Amino acid sequence: MNKLQIVTIGLAATTVSMNAAALEDGLLIPLNIGHFEPTIPTFPVPKSPIQIPLVYQDGNTLTFGSYIGACTLQLRDADGDVVYETVVAAGATSAILPDATLLGGAGTYELRLIFGDYYFYGDITL
Repeated sequence: MNKLQIVTIGLAATTVSMNAAALEDGLLIPLNIGHFEPTIPTFPVPKSPIQIPLVYQDGNTLTFGSYIGACTLQLRDADGDVVYETVVAAGATSAILPDATLLGGAGTYELRLIFGDYYFYGDITL
């Protein structure tokens, strides 16, 4: 076998094992980024790219596939009202969400992870 074939096989095996690990953590929640308009602008504006965290859902458990700093986790209903809020400690690997009956019933909620002026959001079903 030549070197190209060996490298290709190695990359394929790595990809398969990473996908299998992701399935064990639950369903990946695709997140988008949002920004609050600060009342007092801060300078300088960060020039490094913002890393979107990997968040997986398995029932009412959220698992963080990458390191996250301390943040506020919110669930918002279809009207945009906050129905659940908690603080996630820096380095946490998971968070348990309340049962949907305590939030107003089963359905789709917006998950928000808030880090200062920036937040990441995506839809989850409970």
